Amino acid sequence: MISRYLLGLILVVFGLNGFFHFIPMPPPSGPSGDLMMALFGSGYIIQIVKVVEIVAGLAFLTNRFVALAAVVFMPISINIFLFHAVLDPATGLVAYLVFIMSILILWSNKEKYQAMLKA
Repeated sequence: MISRYLLGLILVVFGLNGFFHFIPMPPPSGPSGDLMMALFGSGYIIQIVKVVEIVAGLAFLTNRFVALAAVVFMPISINIFLFHAVLDPATGLVAYLVFIMSILILWSNKEKYQAMLKA
């Protein structure tokens, strides 16, 4: 439950920051900066990711559709983890925690996925 609330709060705050920029962030440089500039330049990828973060975060905070939100958010969580692990390891602490909490939430809802995983 702690992971769900903490992850929900992180996702809502950073998702909203993607639109309102209330947390100042230095522009990334090097390969990580190149990737981020390409994603921002696409005109829609970052916005979709931020909307999914906000919706998933609200689902975690309100304890509604948690299993669905966890599945939908997991690919984003994996990409956040890999981005920091490969391109920007020095700033990855929150990313690693987000990834671990995502796994914990998936695991705590594993019985809800059993029907979906039957062959």
